[in-house]
Amino acid sequence: MLHARSTLNKILLIFAAMAGVEFFFFYRRLNTVSSAIDKESQLSRSLGSILTDSRIHLVFLAVFLILTILLTLNGYEFKGKISYTIRRLSIAEKCYFFLQGLYYSGVYLLFLMFQIFLIFLLSTYYFRAVPESYYSNQTLFTLFYSNDFLHSLLPLEE
Repeated sequence: MLHARSTLNKILLIFAAMAGVEFFFFYRRLNTVSSAIDKESQLSRSLGSILTDSRIHLVFLAVFLILTILLTLNGYEFKGKISYTIRRLSIAEKCYFFLQGLYYSGVYLLFLMFQIFLIFLLSTYYFRAVPESYYSNQTLFTLFYSNDFLHSLLPLEE
């Protein structure tokens, strides 16, 4: 709880900022494609190309680095003496280390799940914005196989 209390609000703020930035990039790229559809251009209109061109993977990487820095700096004693508090607790240091690792692993797992959820939201927005002739009922499923970034987030068969 000591680590969760000191990092949870910052993590949620980072997640909200990530969602806003990814939606902005996706929306901007989708509007470019939609205006090209109106002009009957041969611009690529698939969901995969929009996700790739909107550079969501770079936002994911930046947030991953920010999360890592936040969680790493949380254990340092800049302001208070966390080590004194830990030693006064009635748990062993090995147990504390295990619980800290479990919390940090949970944060990264939550980060991956949140990114997958954002992809589903962006896909839903795409399906409502473009004509039905540009996608099928298997578009998102096959996209997680064909797109390298999405496949690394959710490797369905592997």
